[in-house]
Amino acid sequence: VLIAEPGGDARERLDVFRRTNDGFEIARADLRLRGMGDFFGARQHGLPDFRFFDAERDDRLLHAAHERAGAVVARDPDLTEPAHRPLADVLAHRFRERERLYEVG
Repeated sequence: VLIAEPGGDARERLDVFRRTNDGFEIARADLRLRGMGDFFGARQHGLPDFRFFDAERDDRLLHAAHERAGAVVARDPDLTEPAHRPLADVLAHRFRERERLYEVG
């Protein structure tokens, strides 16, 4: 039994659940309806911070970036190698405020 508040995207959300039990398809529909939210932070939906990336359109790019990032972190988890230092600096600058959320609790 599915119940939703009337209005907004409620009918479309319920239709997705009626149509499929594929978690990936449900997640894609949720992404399309609610937006990305934050990778690091408290916002769970809304417009993404990316200027050019579209999660629905650029799915293959996202997977390739994930694999590449995983390889870098596997090799140098603290990003201390000279070639990775600029990446560490960008991450520290960009996510400094959001990093504090992980210290809560």
